[in-house]
Amino acid sequence: MQQTKRTSTRPARLNRTATLAGAFINIGVLLGAFVSLLASAACDAGSSAGDPSNQFAYQATVQNDRLDLFKGRMYVTTDRRVKVTEWFDVRVLLCGPANTDDLCLSPAGVPPTDPDTSRDVPLGGRVGVTLAAADNAVEVKSLVAPEDDTQPLTDPSDAGMWVWDVRATKPGNYTLRVSVFILAAETKAELMPRETAAIQLKVERTGTYTAKQTAWSLIDVAKWGIPHIVAIVSALAAAGAAAELFRRRGRRRRQAEEQGFPPGDPHLDAADHSTSDAGQQGVSRGGGPAAE
Repeated sequence: MQQTKRTSTRPARLNRTATLAGAFINIGVLLGAFVSLLASAACDAGSSAGDPSNQFAYQATVQNDRLDLFKGRMYVTTDRRVKVTEWFDVRVLLCGPANTDDLCLSPAGVPPTDPDTSRDVPLGGRVGVTLAAADNAVEVKSLVAPEDDTQPLTDPSDAGMWVWDVRATKPGNYTLRVSVFILAAETKAELMPRETAAIQLKVERTGTYTAKQTAWSLIDVAKWGIPHIVAIVSALAAAGAAAELFRRRGRRRRQAEEQGFPPGDPHLDAADHSTSDAGQQGVSRGGGPAAE
């Protein structure tokens, strides 16, 4: 009797089961990565659109920092009427309410009741002051302020001063603008809207400035027009003809006196008239004095 040999199929089933399990694991990993990417993209989109919770935190921080501010006083000292091209200084003094310095108690040249030169400003942190003019004819140079124009005025007894050198290169009326700002701690974020003050400046013309402008106008011939050139040539020709006429009249009179004619003699008058007629004829014919 022939016996048939049977082969066991258990190892093959185990291999198929392991392969399916590995495939499911890989699919799960891929799905997890895809979900993570979607979540990250959603977070980025929310951040770019502005997260309300972040905005609320910013508002709360600003409001909390404002609670530590206190009211100070700003004084502006400068000349309001100056000469063109001459440097003058602009001084801005910020005083805390508890400051007892003489400069804050009685700012030189600044009436405390003048609304254009003194006003209340917020203090209590890093405070900065800027000075600017909209016209390019006004030059402004800072003298004592640090590079970022800020000073720490954190105590009611503190005081700070800012000084600039200013000049205008042309006569006229200009406006200088003082701006006071206060920053949050260790940041460049401003805690309050800026306080500003306008300085009305009148720049007067000087004799030296007028002389220089005239000299430059005469030198810069390229800017002359035809009417200017014609007027100058005509004036020079007329001046030359008049000088020649008086020279000849004086010479004829001297010749008549040398011939013995007394003063007031008709011969002297005839010499004057003949010289005048000759000069006029020369001018009318040749555009200049007649030749002898």
